Amino acid sequence: MSKEQEPKRLIIDNQSNMPMINAIEYATQVIGMGRLSNNNQQYCYATKFETGITVYSKLNKGSDVLIVRMSEDQQDKEDVEWMNITES
Repeated sequence: MSKEQEPKRLIIDNQSNMPMINAIEYATQVIGMGRLSNNNQQYCYATKFETGITVYSKLNKGSDVLIVRMSEDQQDKEDVEWMNITES
């Protein structure tokens, strides 16, 4: 895929309960690895981090989509941690 053909938009779909700033940090790491899947046309299909976060990628005609998810047990744990942060 040439630079002219690369999508001009990036959608970050935060399907976790983490703050968007954290989801963006994970998405940035995936973007930093470059386009590795689909004959180097799209970001890695699925990147799983040691923290339990997984970033999935989709390639649409006009945009890249990065979907940020966390495991269910991580989601429950993070709910408590973020609740404590916002209450203080």
